Amino acid sequence: QLKFKNEHFLRLGVSAGAFENHIDFSGIRSQNTYDPVISVNQGYRKTVFDAAFGAAYRFRNINAGIVIPQLIESKMSNNSSALYTLKRHYVFHCSYNYDVNKDWQVSPFAIIRKTAASDMFYEFAALVKYQKQFWLGTTYRKGSSIGISAGAIVYGNIAVNYSYEFGQGMLGNASGNHEISIGFMLGKNKPAFSSIFNHETSSRKKPYLKWMNY
Repeated sequence: QLKFKNEHFLRLGVSAGAFENHIDFSGIRSQNTYDPVISVNQGYRKTVFDAAFGAAYRFRNINAGIVIPQLIESKMSNNSSALYTLKRHYVFHCSYNYDVNKDWQVSPFAIIRKTAASDMFYEFAALVKYQKQFWLGTTYRKGSSIGISAGAIVYGNIAVNYSYEFGQGMLGNASGNHEISIGFMLGKNKPAFSSIFNHETSSRKKPYLKWMNY
């Protein structure tokens, strides 16, 4: 984390990992009587390394950043023949935390995703929080996909969130989907009232600003 001027913070992060991919061509049924890929390859297994980079900027209640997964663009190949490439992603996000009063807070945010092989995808969402311990949210994604969510700090540092996303276009043939997520906040001191969507506690004194200035 880097600090410049007053209340301006820049966080940088990098990660590395490995992808393991397996395709069983023997289970594929092709409409063509002869498919050279399927007939030659009975199976495919490959492990490649990749990395990701992220940067986040914060000024008071404004947060913005970029995340770049699959930074290296590793190629999945078999016998010197490229099957596909892990294309680099660009994910931009921006959010703002607005304190209505000491108990209620509204947090709108936007996410934009783009790759070289796909159109730009965006989504907008907003969370309404009560004492930073309970929240309700709604989401709109490109393609008329709408979702709702609810969550809370259930015990100590443990947070639980439930989300439901309606089918494509609300009236389409696709059915909705459910998602349940569990979060655990790490740290030496237990936050009194905080959520997985906000790094700050409900304390108005903000004692951490004292040691951040050293």
